[in-house]
Amino acid sequence: MTSWIPIRQNLYESPKTTQVARALSADRYAVVGMMVRVWGWVGEHTADGVISDISPNEFDQIIGVDGLGEALLRAGWMLSSGGDILFPEWEQWNGQCAKTRLLDAKRKRDKRNAEGAKVAN
Repeated sequence: MTSWIPIRQNLYESPKTTQVARALSADRYAVVGMMVRVWGWVGEHTADGVISDISPNEFDQIIGVDGLGEALLRAGWMLSSGGDILFPEWEQWNGQCAKTRLLDAKRKRDKRNAEGAKVAN
């Protein structure tokens, strides 16, 4: 469903990153890598950030990190409801509209930079 995911530049500094790192006794850089893996996997299997009929423990097995599901639940990066796991604000950051918006902003920024370079020459 997705071939790329946006990553905030300050993800390393997020309080949620710190919470997950503490819960897993892991480095914050490792947590950033875990989140890239998580969001990539979620993007491959859902358009709306909801994975049906999966427990946090099964999620851990898929991602390959014991305790990650519970750590994400505690940090608020993941919710669990009725046997499903949900990723809040998925559509805001990873939905097609969000990606279109990000690509449009990049295109405009690149155009401004190219025009600025022409003026400077």
